Amino acid sequence: YTTLFRSFGAMVQSSEKTDREVADFLARIAKVGRREHWLINSKELQLIPDVVLGRGGFGSVLKGVFHGSAVAVKVLSNLQEETFNKKLPSLCNELRIIRQLRHPNIVGLYGSILEMNSVALVLELVEGVTLQDYVLELPLPEMSHRFSALLDVGCGLMYLHSRQPAIAHGDLKGANVLVKVTSDNVSAKITDFGLSRVLADSPQSLGFSLAWVAPEVYRFPGLPLKTSADMFCFGRIMYLTLACRRPLAGIRPEELRLMLQTSMLPALVLPGDHPIQCHCAGLMDKCLQVNESHRPSMQEIHEALIGLVSQFDDAAVQHIVQSKAQLLRWSPNAVARCLNASPSPCVRKPCSPDINAAAVRDGLAATGFSAFHFPEPHCDRQGPPHMRFVLPELLPTSQQ
Repeated sequence: YTTLFRSFGAMVQSSEKTDREVADFLARIAKVGRREHWLINSKELQLIPDVVLGRGGFGSVLKGVFHGSAVAVKVLSNLQEETFNKKLPSLCNELRIIRQLRHPNIVGLYGSILEMNSVALVLELVEGVTLQDYVLELPLPEMSHRFSALLDVGCGLMYLHSRQPAIAHGDLKGANVLVKVTSDNVSAKITDFGLSRVLADSPQSLGFSLAWVAPEVYRFPGLPLKTSADMFCFGRIMYLTLACRRPLAGIRPEELRLMLQTSMLPALVLPGDHPIQCHCAGLMDKCLQVNESHRPSMQEIHEALIGLVSQFDDAAVQHIVQSKAQLLRWSPNAVARCLNASPSPCVRKPCSPDINAAAVRDGLAATGFSAFHFPEPHCDRQGPPHMRFVLPELLPTSQQ
């Protein structure tokens, strides 16, 4: 399968390709999709008109409905034949990578449409904004929420780098992280794997974003890509998240190119005196080392960030992660110990006297829906109330 995806990218970039060849390769990749159960028939997907979730250099993200559920749909932004064939390798490279990724801080793939002149990735919909927009919008988010998002990015990157062989994202930046904010929680997910590489057979970089790229990737594009390049980008992510400022903002592109070529990059300094900023300044500097061999691994940075959780008084941050001493390494004995533990207090909720079947029936009667069997909830000592609903067709009484 890997050979097929690689040969497809090489073929599309060739100037001697034909539509027949492109269609043939798409058909062969679709055969892989059927075997792996991620191939989607275009008839299974509907698009919501006039809703564009995002735009990028290689494609646009639309909102759609897949078997009744809302999804994000990444499509090529220009369907003209020349542009379509030029951008198709990036989309297929993203498919090659993301179809095998499974992590809470990585945007998930549901499948792909692979038809001639109609190629799309059907992705998990994250109802939120990019990390860049999140931290730059006034009023600025609380430090605890920003730190939580930073930890999530670190977890996703640590997962990528721990694969065998390792995966380098290749274009980690504020615009490629999505943040979802709820009333009491902030979560972040890494997205856009169009420039990602599986670090087998010494692959080269496929591209970069000027304000985020590691200097060695810019200076020596022919050298093999390494996870250390992602760590440089993570240092930029730390600055963006903790300082609420774009890294290297105000520097003109031509000046930035000269700085990258000479490896004379300006230092990034975290403003303010918050304890987290003070503790993270040294970690950020380590990630931004010009010498790639001096940069720490994501696992090392993650362990250091976890150690900072105690700096927060906010209970919402304290429960982000259990201390390392409390965690058990997976083993049969660890599983047995967890199974023998008492139910968590958060699960053992008593029946609420304010909610009962009669009240629910009365509320539904006021809506015009017919009555249905609704037994009184049974509450046991092992957990929350157990209810069994027997619902007829939900039509107004006048139509039954």
